[in-house]
Amino acid sequence: MQVLPRLDIQTLEVVGLLTSIIAAIVWAATCLAYRNLPTARYLLASSLTLAFGSGVMTFLPQESASLLPVFAQEIIVSGFWLLYLGTRRFFGRAIRVKPVSTALLITLALLIFFRERWLLRDSIFVFAQILPLFLILPLFVKHGNRHSFGIPLAAAGVVIGMLSHLATGISSAMMGLQDYVSPATENVQSYGLLLIIVSGSLLIFGIAVMIIENLLYEAENIARRDELTGISNRRDFMKQIARVHAFCESENVPYGVLIFDIDRFKSWNDTYGHATGDEALLHFTRTILGQLDDSQLLARTGGDEFCLLLPGKAEKHLSEIAEAMVVTVRNQPLSIDGQPLTMTISVGGAVYMPGSQEDYNDILAKADSALYRSKNNGRNQFSLYDEREGRTGDVAPLPRFGLISQPEAVGAHLMERRA
Repeated sequence: MQVLPRLDIQTLEVVGLLTSIIAAIVWAATCLAYRNLPTARYLLASSLTLAFGSGVMTFLPQESASLLPVFAQEIIVSGFWLLYLGTRRFFGRAIRVKPVSTALLITLALLIFFRERWLLRDSIFVFAQILPLFLILPLFVKHGNRHSFGIPLAAAGVVIGMLSHLATGISSAMMGLQDYVSPATENVQSYGLLLIIVSGSLLIFGIAVMIIENLLYEAENIARRDELTGISNRRDFMKQIARVHAFCESENVPYGVLIFDIDRFKSWNDTYGHATGDEALLHFTRTILGQLDDSQLLARTGGDEFCLLLPGKAEKHLSEIAEAMVVTVRNQPLSIDGQPLTMTISVGGAVYMPGSQEDYNDILAKADSALYRSKNNGRNQFSLYDEREGRTGDVAPLPRFGLISQPEAVGAHLMERRA
């Protein structure tokens, strides 16, 4: 009794050819849309190579002892190695041409040697495709993002591909070493080829999803980064302080905010030019980042205005940090054409204490008020918000941070440094 229906191998080969052509069309469109995406170019070359080799193999008799099927099989194996190189390029790994070339030369020599025994030649051809798949798998495990949806798909394609290639290669070797070919062996051949097609589709689809995820991440990263300094911008800072506030409120943890202004920054632009002004902003950013740990977020929220978010810091710690920042910036002058230019900053800070009914906009307004006091008192200093200010009627500027909706509380892992 036959459990599985028999599949026509030549029909499956045509399906595999069409799959390669469709993949080539997809990667060609991707290359046209994203010209600075080298991974897509490798995958396009891989798909074209596989399509060409598969096309030649489809219309040649399997038992042919000529060199034409040998070179067609070598081309298909080259397509798998191009897929491996493209995957390495996606993860930013070095492209290793020499070992790939060596593997291809060894494969070609074996295919030529066994060209008259076509079943053994086919087994070598199938086994030669396993090695690049085997080398792709560790790239997904070591360098992939565990939150990616594409990596499990691509990894599943690689595993299924290796197993189906292995089964097909063993069956080809058995058929080549014995005179009688059983129906079971033929079924292994046909269903192995079907699984190879399925695994290739899974792998290509998984890599496509990975590329889409990466492009979305890059777009999000651009949207939340300051173009000049590379640190978080105002939009991202407001998003992060809302998250930190929600977490600290739910866990009864304090946090602090410092707002920095570079003293008389307009005169830097007027006296030395905007290029020097930009260099001053970069110098300030580098100086402050050198004092921070991974839980603290520095953002550029205006022209020369920066905000620092300090989860878990109470008033005492905030004073120490603010004072250290003022001193560090003052003691590290900016060098322009060998001339040292001293930079000073004014700092205002405020602390959220557990149990307070304030939201993060109130904390920002208080830090803004403290900054106003530092500037009025002569600059080059820091001030922390004093609750007595509100009772004495001191005038402070209107808050410069717009309200946004309060998100749900999140875990401490969201309070990571984004700069």
